[in-house]
Amino acid sequence: FLMTKGEYDFEVLNYYYLALVDLLMGVTYQELHNQLKDFEGLEIYEACDGVKKALEQADKCTIKEIQLEVNIVELELQKQRDIYED
Repeated sequence: FLMTKGEYDFEVLNYYYLALVDLLMGVTYQELHNQLKDFEGLEIYEACDGVKKALEQADKCTIKEIQLEVNIVELELQKQRDIYED
């Protein structure tokens, strides 16, 4: 099925959030990279975009900064859920 741009962006944000949480929980950068390859093989592009963004964050952020980003993304996801559920 086709997604709107808004739905796609929301899915990307979801995958980004989950990948960041994985990193905080101890999933290694390499494991996340392998997951990205799996998503590419399955052509789940919103997952690819989200995980890729998380890996880019991991390259340049400390754990503390990633935790802060998780908090920010959580709020954004909640805001968007409220929009889509109305």
